[in-house]
This record gives sequence, structure tokens and C-alpha cells, in this order.
Amino acid sequence: MNRLKPSLNRGREYASLSRFRSESIPERVTWFPDTVTDDRSDDMSRVCDYSGKRPQTGMRVVRRGKAKRSGGIGQNVTGITKRRWKPNLQKIRVIDENGSVKTIRVCARYIKAGKFVKATKGLTKVKKSA
Repeated sequence: MNRLKPSLNRGREYASLSRFRSESIPERVTWFPDTVTDDRSDDMSRVCDYSGKRPQTGMRVVRRGKAKRSGGIGQNVTGITKRRWKPNLQKIRVIDENGSVKTIRVCARYIKAGKFVKATKGLTKVKKSA
């Protein structure tokens, strides 16, 4: 049998499974546990705590051939796949406005800009001077 030939009775297989489906079981789950929320929680996610940057989605387009403007006959798209661009997040220890030290995830752009006061190693709380 040729493996590349599509199965002719594929639809019949799925139709036969429907008779085993019980009427008491719903097709779609309409309830969610308390831990799942509609909006994404930011626990362990790739989101910048300062700017709110998060991964962006897009497509990777693979082409072959020489472009017409370069003297070729044109390019042909041979593949399109989904991909993600992730922000450059770093964990840093900073001193907040209360003087306490916190670890936050921040994109490298804001670290370079000097938006934070970094905490030194071993420092847990900054004493306010009078």
C-alpha cells in the first residue's frame, strides 16, 4: 500500500467514534479552576517589570532565488513558520523607594539607561540617614 495515498475512510472513522460519546459529558469545559485567570498572570513570565515589554509574535519567511532588482527572475517563498521575539530580560537586585532590596526582571534597555539604583551583594535594607 502506498503511504502517500490519503485514507478514503478517514471520515467514517471519526463518525463511528461519535456513537461512543456520552450525552452527559459536555463537549467543552466551561469552568476553570481558581488558579487560571482570563488575563495572564505575570508569575514567572517573560514580562519586564518596568516597561511591560513581553514576547512579540511573527512569522519567519524563507525564500529562494535571486531578487529581480539584482538581475534574477524573482524570489519564491518556500516556507513560513511562526516565531517569537523575546525581550532581553535580566534579573537585577534594586533598591526601591522604601529602601528595601527587591529582585526584579527588567529588560536590558532600561538597565543601560540607568533607571535603577542597583543593590550591592549582601545588602538587604538601606538605612535612611537623618
